[in-house]
Amino acid sequence: MNMPNIPTPAPPEEPPVEVLNEALLVSRVDSDPQLLRDLVDLFLEECPRLVDEIRVALDRKDAKAVERGAHSLKGCTSNLAAKMASEAALKVERLAHAGDLVRAESVLPELECQLVRLKPALLAVRAATEKKLL
Repeated sequence: MNMPNIPTPAPPEEPPVEVLNEALLVSRVDSDPQLLRDLVDLFLEECPRLVDEIRVALDRKDAKAVERGAHSLKGCTSNLAAKMASEAALKVERLAHAGDLVRAESVLPELECQLVRLKPALLAVRAATEKKLL
């Protein structure tokens, strides 16, 4: 007996990974749009510098400097409720702490990807928070 060709249903899609927890971020700044603006602006200013510091430290094979830069990024992203970026920074930090700069360098693109995804999310939250005041 031949069974009709019934298409196999696609597996359920994974829910999108949250770039940042907007509610947590807004609560951390007590819904203060100016504080949120300052925090986002500081991050956007410091983030490229910290990534550059990590790159330079990797080139110099300076594990302590890589660890410091990754630790700073981990703190910044954690304060912004950006779990995925914070976890990626933690990976780089731990690898540098262990002296495994080859793997730390291989994980850096993951961190950079998370930071690229974070920027528009932060700008959107900042804009939405400011819009509520108008």
